[in-house]
This record gives sequence, structure tokens and C-alpha cells, in this order.
Amino acid sequence: MDRTSLSERSRVLPRGALTHLVALDRPGMSGLAELLVAPDRAVSGSVEEASDDLAERLRVRGIQVHRGHGPTSVPHETSRLIYPEGISRLHPERLRAARLGAEQSTLVDAIREVSTVGDSIVVIGRRVARVAATMIGWVLIENDLDPTLILGSEIPDRLGQGRAGVGPFSVLDLPDSLWNEGVISERTKLALVLDVGDVTPLQRRGLAAMAEALPSSAILLGSSREPILREMAESTSARVERVSIDDQPTSDWWGADLRERDGRYRFRTFHEGRFRLEVGLSCHGRRYVEAALAAIAACHLLEIGSRPIREALEEYLGASRAFDMKGTYRGVTMIDDDAVEPSDVAETLALARMVYGGRRLWAVYAPRESSRVPVAGFESADHVLFVGAAPETADRPSFVDSSPSTSRRARVGYAADRDEAVRDLDRLLEPGDVLVTLGTSDTGTIADAFIRRLPRDRRAR
Repeated sequence: MDRTSLSERSRVLPRGALTHLVALDRPGMSGLAELLVAPDRAVSGSVEEASDDLAERLRVRGIQVHRGHGPTSVPHETSRLIYPEGISRLHPERLRAARLGAEQSTLVDAIREVSTVGDSIVVIGRRVARVAATMIGWVLIENDLDPTLILGSEIPDRLGQGRAGVGPFSVLDLPDSLWNEGVISERTKLALVLDVGDVTPLQRRGLAAMAEALPSSAILLGSSREPILREMAESTSARVERVSIDDQPTSDWWGADLRERDGRYRFRTFHEGRFRLEVGLSCHGRRYVEAALAAIAACHLLEIGSRPIREALEEYLGASRAFDMKGTYRGVTMIDDDAVEPSDVAETLALARMVYGGRRLWAVYAPRESSRVPVAGFESADHVLFVGAAPETADRPSFVDSSPSTSRRARVGYAADRDEAVRDLDRLLEPGDVLVTLGTSDTGTIADAFIRRLPRDRRAR
């Protein structure tokens, strides 16, 4: 097999050469950086000032992280610069790379290079898709297939979101900015379409172009509930297979006989009427059932047997930011989830209520944009703390009563930023509480801020 790839190319750069990535905090960039890094090659990148935890995580993996996006962020020895879509050629880092004579390419170019490494599995969608990608990666790793990965979430017990493997498969979890034909290659074996939701006209055109670009030997695998799958099926020469929960008439793969206990599920999988396997998941929530069903179908289509798939999935402990159990701090249970939309927030908090019963439930939420603060979805919480979502006023109390149209009468508070949220929570949380952080990834680091205090707290005692 021809293994020449983006990661291999870096091995033959001149001594002291370096690959630099612009905006490591943009979707797909940190996973690519982690794929590229190795003892015999150097990788650097730039981040915004606010990305403290991301910067630290990448430094631990040997990546040089530079603050800000000025020309000084690009090291003198840079031989290649990779940047995400939307970065102008007049961007300071691109101008610096041009003066250095460094090769420049987009994230799409880089992903396409990775997609030619072995047979690629391209995953498209939101929350369920991100989990399914980690599940497929986990099954491949557990079966010694050593995949190449660029993921939107971290695999449990496998730190990071990217890795360069030498096995026959690559798994590429694509952010919506990469939903276009540029990431499809002749080596694309599977394209998964899950939890896409409402799409813009531009995204619709990109998904149709992806479907048309799929080779005829590929398989388009998606949820039968996705309207966009029907449109993509009309645009492709690839074989189309559908998955669903309890929807046999319209699906090739379906999950049935779901049994729930404390938010965890056991279910059976069928393919065209034939029983394939039964699996019991260790993770909480129906999202993991939908993702596992797609992962089972994908891994079967990759010719992995039912038993190794089942054994791997039963050892899978969850993906980062997907009802992610972060640990405990002074008797407070901490969970992190990437829910942003009101329906996703409501689903996550209802799950927390089901799992933890009558314990006092805190929801800490930061929207992607301060103008899009949801007014629904928090009904299951006892306390809600919005971060960066309220106007700044000198006399604004840090915690005030609200009058929601719910019977729980949640108390609502506001914090200007993550640091203020941590200070408020440190003062207000009590043993036995459950803290659920939601929204942007920066809010997801609140639990990490508390966990870092544990050694200091033990010494103080």
C-alpha cells in the first residue's frame, strides 16, 4: 500500500524544518497538528489569547504553541504553513510564511492528503456524528488496525484528537466548514451522514457535491431520519445504506429491543433482518445508542467481525464533551457536554436529572454568540449560570432570582467570563451537587480548573 501522506512528507523536510498551523482553535486544526507531530519532526501553531487549556494540551503533545496571530507567531524555520478556510492571503501569518518561502496549503488540502492514506471513512454531522467517529476509531485501535485519525472529540483513554497510524484505514470527522467535494478521494470507502440537522443552502450544495464525488465503490451510510441523505442518495453512484432505531421498513441496519438502566442502554442490532450482535454501552444517553448503531454498521462494512466490535464498544467509555464525566471536586459531580441548541441542552439536562435524581443540578452555559442566548432548554436545572451572555453593568449582582415559566423556578445568574464563573461556583457549589457545563469549549474547561486545584486542596488539609 502506498503510504505517502501529509504526515510522511514532513519526514523529508530539511533539518530544522517545521510545519506551522494557523488558528489551532478552529475545528479540525488541533487534530491535524496532533497527527503531524512526531519525535523526528516539529509542529507549531497559533491560538487566540483565550485558549489556555487547548494551548496546554497541545504543548504536552510536543506542539509549539504561539499566542496571537502576528508574524512573530510563525517560526523562522517554517517550511510549510497550513491554514483553515477564510484566512486571507493578507493574514499576518500567511504574509510571514510567504517571506520565508514556505509552502502554503489549506486545511481542505491537508485533509484530502490524509484521505488518500489507505481507505478513508469520512464522518459528516453534529453531536451523534462526532461520537460515532470516536467509536469507529476506538474499534479500529482495539483490533490492532492502527488507524490514522482526525477527530472532533477525543477518544477515551487515547489522548488527543489526531494520530498518524500505519494501518489500512483513516477516520476523518469533518467540521461543517469542510463539507465539500475537496475532501473526497478515490480512496474514500465510507461516508457517514448523521445528525446533520438544518443545513444552509451553501452546506446543501457542499453535501451534494460530496455525494457526487464519492467513487462508485464507496458506501454512503446515514440515518434514515436525515432529509439530506435522500438528496445525497440522488446525487451519488455509491451504494446507500440506512440506519435507524426501531424503523425497519426504511432501514438496512436497525437497533431494536432497547433496554435502559440509569441512562445506559443495551440493544440488539439487525442487518436486513439478520441479527448481528447485542451490545451493552457504558455511556449515558440515547445519543450513544444512535452513534453505536452507525459505528457497528460501519465496522461490519469494513469487515470487522461482530464479536470484536461488541467487545470494543463495551469497553468504550465515552467521548469528550458528550455527557463527559469529568470527575468530582469536593463532593460535586462534574459533567461536560457540547450542547448549544435548546433541544440539545434540554436533552442533556433531562439525562442528568434521570441519572442523578433529586440532587441539586447546576447548568453552566456559554452560547457561541452572546446574542443567541436560548430561553428554553433549562427546565430540568435548579440553577443556571450564563457565562458571557448578559450585558455588563456595574451594579449587576452575580446571582439573582429569575421568574421562568417552569414549575422548578430555577435561579439564574450571570458571569462575565470563565474565571468569574469559576469564582462564583467555588463559592456556591455544595457537596452532592451536580455541575453540567454546556455550550462553547471554553466553558467545558471549568471542570478542569477545579480538578487542577485538588492537589493544592489536599496539601492545605
